[in-house]
Amino acid sequence: MSATIAIRLRAGALDEAWARACVQGADAGCNLLFLGTVRATSADGRRVLRLEYEAYADMAEAELHSLAGEACARHGLLRVAIEHALGPVAAGETSVVVAVAAEHRSTVFLAAAEIMDALKLSDSTVGRILAFFVGGGAFGSLYPRKMNALMLPRCVSQSRSQLETL
Repeated sequence: MSATIAIRLRAGALDEAWARACVQGADAGCNLLFLGTVRATSADGRRVLRLEYEAYADMAEAELHSLAGEACARHGLLRVAIEHALGPVAAGETSVVVAVAAEHRSTVFLAAAEIMDALKLSDSTVGRILAFFVGGGAFGSLYPRKMNALMLPRCVSQSRSQLETL
């Protein structure tokens, strides 16, 4: 049985209904919808205004498809949908949607967690972003991995030399 995978990069508000519709089916005993949101406070306590994402869409989509395919093979998933934001995403807004369908609930929880871990930590991450903070300042390349060439920082108020030091 081959799993169905849907990947979408999107500027503007993400559409969790799209991801949900992609994974629903009578063969699934469990559908899980994960919404990753931009936190209003960084790990070091600064107030976050927004994150910004920019990508070479075809290459980034292919990498996300590969990541989802690995999760499907490892966990016997029926369907996976991943939608990732492009452009600015304000604090409190959704930056990534992951929907997973499988026959059993234990499988979807584990698979969704692994997909999110891979997005943030592994060589398959959708990774280079820029965080803007209240009072000024920016922090770039939060997840500098394989996707750095695909997900590029976009900075409205920072010069190239400032970005290179981040």
